[in-house]
Amino acid sequence: MLVNLMKFRVGTLVELLRLSEQRTYIYNIYRKSSLSYSAVCKDMTTLEKEGLVTKEINLDGRRKWVTLTEKGGKVLEGLRCLYEE
Repeated sequence: MLVNLMKFRVGTLVELLRLSEQRTYIYNIYRKSSLSYSAVCKDMTTLEKEGLVTKEINLDGRRKWVTLTEKGGKVLEGLRCLYEE
């Protein structure tokens, strides 16, 4: 499983590491990072295309939940090991 992580911004990946145990809104990731909302949305779309997250629209139709996939969890676990060393 090879994923090119160079196409993602560090801020998005760090926030995903912090939130990897739960699903969250894209807006929450944006608020906790130093990135623009459009940058986070772009990263989430790319992560979804890579199969690392799934997005689903909330009942109100305005917000999107982001949940890590199994593949995404494995990739982030590898990053967590590197991050903690």
